Amino acid sequence: MFDDVHNIRDEPEVEFHMVVPEYSTYKDLHADQTIPAVTMERLQDFLSACYTNFNPKVADLYKGRYIQYVRTAVHENLVYVTSSVWAEMKKTVSYKVDASLTKDGVVSESQCECAAGQGPAAHCKHVITVLFALVAFCKDGELLTDLTCTQVLQTFHKSKVHKGSPLKLKNFHEATGKESGHKLYDPRTNVVNKNKIRKRHRDVIINWPEKPSRLRVMQVFLPAKRKTSQTCSDAALSTSKP
Repeated sequence: MFDDVHNIRDEPEVEFHMVVPEYSTYKDLHADQTIPAVTMERLQDFLSACYTNFNPKVADLYKGRYIQYVRTAVHENLVYVTSSVWAEMKKTVSYKVDASLTKDGVVSESQCECAAGQGPAAHCKHVITVLFALVAFCKDGELLTDLTCTQVLQTFHKSKVHKGSPLKLKNFHEATGKESGHKLYDPRTNVVNKNKIRKRHRDVIINWPEKPSRLRVMQVFLPAKRKTSQTCSDAALSTSKP
């Protein structure tokens, strides 16, 4: 008796899975394609049968292009719809949505991969967003889906918008974590023979052919010693004689 009671276990419920057509039979929904007229009244009837109301957030998800694609297929007098919807709070996760419609636009079955999307009458926000997209498509003939990088021209090479506050130049080293150095660019090398440059500059000024004494830069040069100057003059005269 004890063994019989001990062996009694609650068997897990079998999860519902819609029977859908082959994936190859689905086609992207476009303006030239006709589907059953899904109206807002039909959507409200479906929500009423599920004891819930229409959430205005669904319209925001649709206008925000959270739907990646919508594809349809016809099988046994039913129109099957498959779609993928981005998660609301994390747009790196998507959920697959399946639904079937009658020729009158009545929702027959629906399911979603999210935690609240158990069929056959799933009414999570992802399913309702897809159904709301069908209502908008039947009304306007347009379908808002997620844009790819090739649909909007010349946007893939543009830099991202900077959302931070402006940074002062003196605070650049704090942002990079490095010590602040010279901000001005100097193309000259670090090792420079300053004495040689000064001597060459002095020689060029003194040997200037047109009266170098008129140049103001001559004031920074020390006058030559008389003895050294006389010796240099005598040496110059001696070398100039034949």
